[in-house]
Amino acid sequence: MSYCVNCGVELHPTAAHCALCNTPVVNPVQPVDSASPPPYPSATQPAAATNHAFIARLLAGLLLLPIAVCIATNLVFPSGYLWAVYPIGAIVLFWVLVAVPLLLPRPVPLVAIGIDAVAILAYLFLIAAFDNKGFATGLHWYLNLALPIVCILSAAVLIPVAVLRAYRFSGIHTAALLFTITGLAILGVETTVSFFVGTPLRLSWSWIVLVSCLAMTAALLIIERSPRVLEEIRRRLHM
Repeated sequence: MSYCVNCGVELHPTAAHCALCNTPVVNPVQPVDSASPPPYPSATQPAAATNHAFIARLLAGLLLLPIAVCIATNLVFPSGYLWAVYPIGAIVLFWVLVAVPLLLPRPVPLVAIGIDAVAILAYLFLIAAFDNKGFATGLHWYLNLALPIVCILSAAVLIPVAVLRAYRFSGIHTAALLFTITGLAILGVETTVSFFVGTPLRLSWSWIVLVSCLAMTAALLIIERSPRVLEEIRRRLHM
């Protein structure tokens, strides 16, 4: 039995070099066995590429079954309105969120996020179009509530992705950016809801989230500018 003189790992009798640190095997008592086959192949082959288009088509085929069940149930047991459009729309939305990124020729996060946002808005518009109180009522909450909130949340995802793809940020700067954008997005959501309800703009909970996020951002930036504190944190966290 041979062991590596550098790292101490146990070596196979056919190994001429350590598989872990590539140190030559030196054991006068037990020479390298060059006659036996090695326990692993000498040449590696790249793994076959995943067929993302096939996965997307397979998922679409599987989702056709619940869609057919919803349509058949709505036709066999009529209830006075087409309730099947809601689950069918949700199924199509699920397919878009999962499968569309697989169909892109290369990973493009900005494009995928934009497509997802449009798909969500389309599904919410479908819900608004079939509102029980009429299309006018549905269009009112869609334009004044759903559309602004989806745009705010989409921007909260798109902005950091675009910034981080354009610039190389440290971990602390990335966390500070995410905290700031999250606080501003929450503030925008409550402001939108306040205008939709028709009440005076009195921030109740979003300012707490915003102040907390800004405090975390300030703390991270202070830590980043203090080498001694940063080194102590890295030492305590074994980073």
